Amino acid sequence: MKAAERKSEFEQLLDELEAALNEGKRVPLTDLVMVNEAAILDLFDHLRRALPDELQKAAWIIKDREKILADARAIAEKTVLEAQGRAGQLVSQDEVTHQAQARAGEIVAEAQRKAAEMKDGAEAYAGDVLMRFEGELLKVLEVIRHGKERLNLKVRHGAPRGKTS
Repeated sequence: MKAAERKSEFEQLLDELEAALNEGKRVPLTDLVMVNEAAILDLFDHLRRALPDELQKAAWIIKDREKILADARAIAEKTVLEAQGRAGQLVSQDEVTHQAQARAGEIVAEAQRKAAEMKDGAEAYAGDVLMRFEGELLKVLEVIRHGKERLNLKVRHGAPRGKTS
């Protein structure tokens, strides 16, 4: 899959917004840029509609993390019960009993280790995804702030609304 195909609708809209700002006409001797207000406002509308999809994806990731943790706990509990059952069957001889208890302890320890690894992995994955999502949201907020500042400067300097050239 190519990088462009992996971009979410949200990221594509951010790219379009940035392109619209970069393509705007510069006001000589200032750092102001004149842009097509209708196009920018249209992009903001699209961003607002795309944002709930991104939030839904984040919620799905959190839900998936909880399922992974629940599965890990269930596997650990099942392994512990199997180990206890096997240990109970081997109680008939003293030496066998000692071996069974040692093996049961190993199985329980291994199950607990695996459960902890699965939990740590799931938490790391969810944390990474949420961190990336937070970064994207911060970028959007920065673009929105920047756009609002430029629009406010335009309004304050008496530029007619809706006209760009």
